[in-house]
Amino acid sequence: TSSDERDNANNYISQCFNNLGVQAFSGKYYQEAIIRFDAAIKHCGSEVNYHHNRAKCLYNLHRYAEAIECIKKALDLGIVNEQKNDLFTLMSRGYEALGVQAFNGKHYQDALSYYNQGIEKTPERSGLYIDKAWCLGSLDKYNEAIQSATLGLNFATSSDERDKANNYISQCFSNLGV
Repeated sequence: TSSDERDNANNYISQCFNNLGVQAFSGKYYQEAIIRFDAAIKHCGSEVNYHHNRAKCLYNLHRYAEAIECIKKALDLGIVNEQKNDLFTLMSRGYEALGVQAFNGKHYQDALSYYNQGIEKTPERSGLYIDKAWCLGSLDKYNEAIQSATLGLNFATSSDERDKANNYISQCFSNLGV
């Protein structure tokens, strides 16, 4: 039927655009890749990988809020567990980057919100807890900062992460006069 032929053609065209986007992404031509992924999505908007690929480009361009929205769209489409973990990790990294931006701008409540959203998606990422601890400390919430840094310490996978958490815990205790 003509409907099946049209669907097959759209799928083929979307795959071609996706392949071109992947090539551009591999060459770090992220803006060009986004254009290709947008074209793939236009022809087949229900393919999760196209949205995921687009989100990775946006993330690499430091357009974190857009990347998160793109990931949310991919999640809404329904995905398998392996994809969900990748998307949650990318989303969490986006929230962490937004949190750092907010923190650097002294928007501590916004930063806390972003860190908490990141923790919700990937609770095992130590950096989120440690960054959240710095933020809480900036709000003079040292006991909460110690709790968050301790959680970060529990999930730390590198000596740098452990050192950062331990140093901040010590600083918080000092600020509390302990």
